[in-house]
Amino acid sequence: MYKTISFLCGMMLTWQSIFAVETTVMTQGFEDTDFFRKLSTNGYTMTSSAGGTWGVFGSDKAVNISDEQAATGKYSLKITRMVKSQTNAIGGIRPALSAENSISLEIWIYRPDHSDFSIALGGIGQATGKTVNVAALVTGENGKLMIRNATDTGWQRTNMSMPVELWTPVFIIIDQAVKNITFKIELSGKIEIIGIRELTGQTAAIDRLLLGAAPCPPGSSVYFDEIKITAITK
Repeated sequence: MYKTISFLCGMMLTWQSIFAVETTVMTQGFEDTDFFRKLSTNGYTMTSSAGGTWGVFGSDKAVNISDEQAATGKYSLKITRMVKSQTNAIGGIRPALSAENSISLEIWIYRPDHSDFSIALGGIGQATGKTVNVAALVTGENGKLMIRNATDTGWQRTNMSMPVELWTPVFIIIDQAVKNITFKIELSGKIEIIGIRELTGQTAAIDRLLLGAAPCPPGSSVYFDEIKITAITK
């Protein structure tokens, strides 16, 4: 009996070390239009909700909720490239994720022809207390996907392109165990690896997601929907 109990306890410890615990820390489909249409006196909203803390929804309508496109439901987040400057939508993760957490981001994107997008996961550097970008994915050069970590001096070009006129899921996975960042995309029902970068720079507690329209003709728009951020602990 003692050997049996010891064996079972050993198996339980093994299972606990193998299987990770996944916790959804943000899920957002932009269907709560009342929340996103609330503007403060200066034209922005940073009010907490179950889907995180969101801004910047300015009065210039560079960032707004639209019923023109949706991956599911009726609405999505629309970002339009402005003439003089770019406004990003900011999804705040509250509280910030532990710097020891591995993280998975899934986000659906609709890219009209001649439009480009940018995505970045950022955090608070543990050494300096300042904000840093940890991982970023953008399109440019006719939809070519490019990736970047915290210390890359320039965008790392890949051999993959983002489809146009099609809702497409992309993924950013930060794996603390192997210290790398894997960028993925789902094409024709199959998940493909865009590229892998080392997890470099100072250790950071992830606390924000930045979404934007990358350099493209003014007036060009991109759409984001079905955002899910998962913290993974072992």
